[in-house]
Amino acid sequence: MAEEIIMSRAEALEFLLEDDKWVFNGHTKVDDIHMASSRWSEHRRVVITRLGSGKYFTADYERGLTENQYIVPWEYMDDVIFTEADRIPRTVYEYRRVR
Repeated sequence: MAEEIIMSRAEALEFLLEDDKWVFNGHTKVDDIHMASSRWSEHRRVVITRLGSGKYFTADYERGLTENQYIVPWEYMDDVIFTEADRIPRTVYEYRRVR
């Protein structure tokens, strides 16, 4: 069964505001991934790791794309649940024009 980390909303927001070197309560941010966009908002996934464990945890959130769509991550939640995730390597191909 996947392990979960429960943080207060204020604690989880710190991972979005700080850089990747910031350490909080034995965890640090690894990535903040764009997952999808809708007309007025962006869906993202923040990835953190527990230092020294090799374990990764993710939490999804949404934020507004304009000043009129003021969507704050985890706006109506008291606590944010980060769920354990596997880190899986993948190959990505890029195509460049031949000159």
